[in-house]
Amino acid sequence: TETETETGGVWIVPVLAWHHASFDYEPDIPPSVKVVPPTERVMSDFRLCVWPSPLDPGDASVAICLDAMNDTRQEWGIFLHKLQHGTLAERESPILSFSHFLPRLELCPEKRMLFYPNLPKAVGSDFILRRIQTLRTHGLDEFGSGEGGGVGVAKARVKAEREHLHVFGHTHFGWDQTLDGVRYVQAPVSYPHEWKQRPGSLVIGPDASGRTFDLSDVDLPDVFSEDGGVSSRDVNTAAAAPLCVWDEVVKSDRPADDADDGSRMNEKKTFGFVPEMRARWSDHYKSTPRDPENTELAWWVKGGRKSNREAR
Repeated sequence: TETETETGGVWIVPVLAWHHASFDYEPDIPPSVKVVPPTERVMSDFRLCVWPSPLDPGDASVAICLDAMNDTRQEWGIFLHKLQHGTLAERESPILSFSHFLPRLELCPEKRMLFYPNLPKAVGSDFILRRIQTLRTHGLDEFGSGEGGGVGVAKARVKAEREHLHVFGHTHFGWDQTLDGVRYVQAPVSYPHEWKQRPGSLVIGPDASGRTFDLSDVDLPDVFSEDGGVSSRDVNTAAAAPLCVWDEVVKSDRPADDADDGSRMNEKKTFGFVPEMRARWSDHYKSTPRDPENTELAWWVKGGRKSNREAR
């Protein structure tokens, strides 16, 4: 779906998916360091979801099936055709895609940082990334059948690439990071006990309006149950302040060296993605490379206090 505004539009692109264990390619925490139970015993997805034969949540078959539904039910081919052969506005518009599960393993902290180190085995799908990783450049060539022309007629010159922001969830970590040209954002509602125990890893912001997504002071206990269900109370009392990722921006056509006479006649209102926001884990990985070979548990996972060496 493309949402139109007076100054253009944005593609809203849902991506159906399911997690599979082979998404996780980093080394496991060895049993000598910590005995970690399998995901089938820990993750509620395996208890609460029943799949028809021959689908098996223990392999990639469910993920493959859900991914195929993007073609059969989401009209993915039509979307790609419009990106390549649609109007100039359709071809140039930014993309806001979203999936519940992760498209990339880099969007989850390393195993040694996690209270449940096997979490990466049930959080993401390689099939999401295969669908979205080239959307920012798909069809942006100079020749072909385009607006107002036939095959072989030069198209109107378009941008070299589109802006692309992908929203994801599931892992309950605030996140805002750009990888290989695609920006990834998560603003997790999470469970009440998580906001009490580790609010710093959930918060993201401030957004363009100056507001931070922070539910640590919101009364959540009667809204969400620990098994992921929702009570009869109005869920909007908990999610009263969604994170803003697309907002109005003001651009000026006046040259920078023009005198400022106080006039706003040359300013244009348009829309776009808000500037990149702060979030604890994504900020960490912007300055610290992943080191998955390191299997020494973080001090908070060990359950102790920072050592003097770690504190420095």
